[in-house]
This record gives sequence, C-alpha cells and structure tokens, in this order.
Amino acid sequence: MADTNSQLRVRTANLDGDDVEFILAAWDSTLPFLASIGAGEMWGNQPLSARAGQRQEVIDIITGTRKEPHGCRDFLIAETRRSEGVVQVGAAMTRQRLPEYLNQHVDIRSHIDANKALIYLEVLVADQRPNRRYKGAGQALVEALKQRARLDGKDILYVDVWAGNNRRLNMQVWP
Repeated sequence: MADTNSQLRVRTANLDGDDVEFILAAWDSTLPFLASIGAGEMWGNQPLSARAGQRQEVIDIITGTRKEPHGCRDFLIAETRRSEGVVQVGAAMTRQRLPEYLNQHVDIRSHIDANKALIYLEVLVADQRPNRRYKGAGQALVEALKQRARLDGKDILYVDVWAGNNRRLNMQVWP
C-alpha cells in the first residue's frame, strides 16, 4: 500500500548512492504492467537491467559524459521518507532538445516551435514494485520539471507518450 502521508522530494540523480540501480529496477518494474494492458512492446519484454550497455548508458547520462546529438540528457529522482529511511519511488529522463525523429513526423512537426527553449520529458517511470509504490510520484516529477523549466527560462515542456497499443496507454495514464 502506498504511503500517502509522506512528502515527495525531487532531486537530480547522482552516483553517490544507488540511483543507477534504482533507475534500472524501476524501469524493469513497469514491464509487467505494460504487458498487462497490451503495451508490452513499448520497451520490449527484456528488462533494461539485462540489456548490454544499459547500466553504463545510465551512468553516462548521470555524469554527463555521454554526448548527445539531440541535447544532453539527465535523470531526476522522486523520493519519500518512510520508516525504513529515504526510498526512491520514481524517475524521469529529460533532454534539452527534441530528438530528430520527432521533427520528421508531419503530424507532430506542425506543433513544434523551433524558436522555443524547451525541456523534453522522454521517460517517466513510477516504481511498480510493491514496497516502492507511491501515489503521486509521476505528478511530482512533472511538477518539478515545470518548475525547472520556469527557473531556467524555458518556454515549454514537451512530454513523450508512446503512440502504440492503439493509444490505450495514453488513455490509461491520462484519460
């Protein structure tokens, strides 16, 4: 059961603790839920933690050592304090520019203003493991990104939503 009385805090991911392992485990924990609603192909059925190079990619994103042609990426972590201590409950991966594949879609291109400074929310995961669930983790991450966008003088926050599954995932998450 979610601990609904604790406050959520959002911070930038780092290598000081277990953020890398948390990001991979939280991402993996979403796979059964996605499969249960017919959206298993969104990230595939192989856990990210088992994919070659995935752990190093997360480390490179956190340290900023991975150079991206479409803007640097980073991770935010949502966490809460529980009786056992601070527990991470969600993660978000962002970019400072849109990936090129979005600019190639005619139906999306008309909605993109190339002159606007932006944050692109590419991945949002709420940990689905029973001892980590927390209602509001995703909302806290989105709110933190909106605040960051305002403070950094960004004009817009774009959010990636998977279009597969006949858009049922979109309706499932945001009816």
